Amino acid sequence: MEGVRLAFKYAAWKPTREEWIKAAQCIQQDEKDRIGKFVFGRDAKAAMVGRLLMRKTISKKLCLPWKDIELVRSDKGKPLLKTPTTNGEKLSFNIAHQGDFTILAANFEQTVGVDVMKVERPNGIKGLSEFFSDNAPAVHRLRMANYTCIR
Repeated sequence: MEGVRLAFKYAAWKPTREEWIKAAQCIQQDEKDRIGKFVFGRDAKAAMVGRLLMRKTISKKLCLPWKDIELVRSDKGKPLLKTPTTNGEKLSFNIAHQGDFTILAANFEQTVGVDVMKVERPNGIKGLSEFFSDNAPAVHRLRMANYTCIR
């Protein structure tokens, strides 16, 4: 079976109270408790979207009803499917959220990991041409080297 790659722009999702309640009804109690501890609503929304993407993917790929999906976390915090599959297939999946997006990667037979990062220009930088011109100050070239290496 083929893998799955999904991205959802959670920053554009403005759930009503009823939609949020419905979303919360689709996840486990421990997931609700964890999401409820976020200080910022934006973080809670990103985490909720991640849980919904995982459940949708697991349900679709393994033909499991949502109510039968039980998720746990590994020692390192990676989400895992606790529910045994009837056909013995193992689905590896992971989510990440940052900036405006929550993303998911899932694959059979191979362990997957995923990360996302919003890239923003350093303060005072208008474009790459500032770094690559012969007239660019050495400090700009150094800042660019540090910026790209960190990413």
